[in-house]
Amino acid sequence: MKEWSIPGVYCDVVKNHHLDEFDTSDALLMAVRTVNQVCRKAGISTNPERNVIPATLPEAHALAAREIVLAELEVVIEDAMLLEFGS
Repeated sequence: MKEWSIPGVYCDVVKNHHLDEFDTSDALLMAVRTVNQVCRKAGISTNPERNVIPATLPEAHALAAREIVLAELEVVIEDAMLLEFGS
């Protein structure tokens, strides 16, 4: 990523978004981790986990994400999957 001159903040997110311990004050990292977990729930992952409950994620708590926003995120991801791969 550095060879492509991608700013360090994005390189750090890519490097750290799967770590067990993470900086909850990094809003971008928390957003990426939240989306990643919702994708896992939707089956868009090399490690799917259908039992993910977005409202209980520490990342969602760090973002103060309301349940309605998380539910909307799930719908957007599911709709995108349908558009890409069909029903």
